[in-house]
Amino acid sequence: MKIDFSDRATLHLTDIIKAMDNEQRYKEAMDSFQRVINRFIEIEKKPRDFGTGDRLFTSEIHTIAAIGEHPSINVTDLSIEMGVTKSAISQIVKKLETKRYVRRYKDKSNNKEVLLDLLEKGKIAFWGHRSYHMKMDRPIIQMLESTTTEQMGFFDYFVNKLDKYAQNVINERS
Repeated sequence: MKIDFSDRATLHLTDIIKAMDNEQRYKEAMDSFQRVINRFIEIEKKPRDFGTGDRLFTSEIHTIAAIGEHPSINVTDLSIEMGVTKSAISQIVKKLETKRYVRRYKDKSNNKEVLLDLLEKGKIAFWGHRSYHMKMDRPIIQMLESTTTEQMGFFDYFVNKLDKYAQNVINERS
């Protein structure tokens, strides 16, 4: 029985070329993904006015948004909701209290529990932020509406995997 090594070499070379092509595709995809992340970071890092006359940083407006979505929330639940530490939330809430967007108050049924609500300025910023996202998110929603069920399923799967990966990296670095 004679073995034809040329076919084996060709097959091996073909596998190497495919692997190189895949590696290049993965690199290009990761480069594109990083570019998109950088652009959204650029969009998000500049403070903006959401209708109150004050410029709010992303961390501030997202804290306002979370409190607006969950009235009478406590700091612990807010930190879980936002995926940041209680210490970070406490610092942001202090700033927002000073700026008169948020108020802390004791729960009447449990005097140890401190709850958070939006003041009038906070409500204005909350609705201004909602309006901002309606405008900013519309093109993304339109893109998603044009996807197939299979593509949307993959997108959900991929985003959830990325979220878990990011959370693991954060946990490892803590």
